[in-house]
Amino acid sequence: YASAVRSGEIVTGKRIKQAVERFYSWLETAPSDGFFIDHQKGLQIINFFETFLVHTKGKMAGQPFILSPFQQFTLYNVFGWMQETPEGPIRRINNVYEKIGKKNGKTAVMAGVGLYCMSFDMEAGAEIYVGATKEEQAKLCFNQAVDFINKSSGLKSIGFYNLQKEIKFKRFNSSLKPLGGDSKTQDGINAHIAIIDEYHAHRDDSVKENLESSMAARVQPI
Repeated sequence: YASAVRSGEIVTGKRIKQAVERFYSWLETAPSDGFFIDHQKGLQIINFFETFLVHTKGKMAGQPFILSPFQQFTLYNVFGWMQETPEGPIRRINNVYEKIGKKNGKTAVMAGVGLYCMSFDMEAGAEIYVGATKEEQAKLCFNQAVDFINKSSGLKSIGFYNLQKEIKFKRFNSSLKPLGGDSKTQDGINAHIAIIDEYHAHRDDSVKENLESSMAARVQPI
């Protein structure tokens, strides 16, 4: 994908071209800067979608969820790029802003990312939150994750189950919950992954700032 964008075979806007050029620049400077690509981690999240998730709506319902090339490029970068630390390798990227047009599967992909980070990110007690101005908005992504579990038998077989207001994964005692600016409580959270939905519609950064400040005890949050 990156090669096709760079050559002009795939026509994109300025920001995508810049992201591709950053990718190639990082490849050149990574060894001297203490960074590297873990190819297995980069591919693992891509394979998770195809292996465990099926589309739940429309004419694609029931078919394996195969990410588009631009989605694969984004997730490969986020989860594949690592940095060396005295305690061991951790993710290089911990803050992602993605702006894409409507009907490009944003909510479904984010729901899949949440499920992946509950199960294959190897984080004990991982808390995943979908944050939005209103809890009802946050539930759109949460409900998509619930739908994935209900319609993807593979997820249940590895330990996912739904409760009324959260999703749980047995092995790591991890959870996924919706969180709105109007939620009854935003205290006592310890986020590993925070998904901020419809960020452009937020009047202030209260939800985002609360989620970010709750990540202090996590080694490699996003």
